[in-house]
Amino acid sequence: MIDTLRLTAERALALIESREVSSAELHAAYVAAAGERDNELHAYLRLVDAEEGTGVPIALKDVISTKGIETTAGSKILAGYVPVFDATVAPRCKAVGMPVIGKTNTD
Repeated sequence: MIDTLRLTAERALALIESREVSSAELHAAYVAAAGERDNELHAYLRLVDAEEGTGVPIALKDVISTKGIETTAGSKILAGYVPVFDATVAPRCKAVGMPVIGKTNTD
C-alpha cells in the first residue's frame, strides 16, 4: 500500500527510478486514494483510469484543455465538452512521462 497522502513528488520519482513501484502502480494508488476521499474533499471532477506514462502521475486543473478528457472549468455549461486539442502544459507533462490522474475542481 502506497501512502499517497504523505508522498512527495521527489520521493515518488525516487520510488519509480529505483523500480520499487511502477508509474502505473503509483497512478492506480493515486486514483484509488482520490476515489476513497472524494465524498469528503470533492477535489476531483473526474479521474482517468488508464493513462500511459513512465513518470510521476499529475493532476491538472479542469481549466487546462486535455485532448480526450472532459474539460468543463467546473461549469455546468461546459458539461460533456471533450477537447480535440491539448493546452501547452498537457503535452509537456506527457513528454516527460507524467500520466494524468484526473482533473481537479476549480472555483
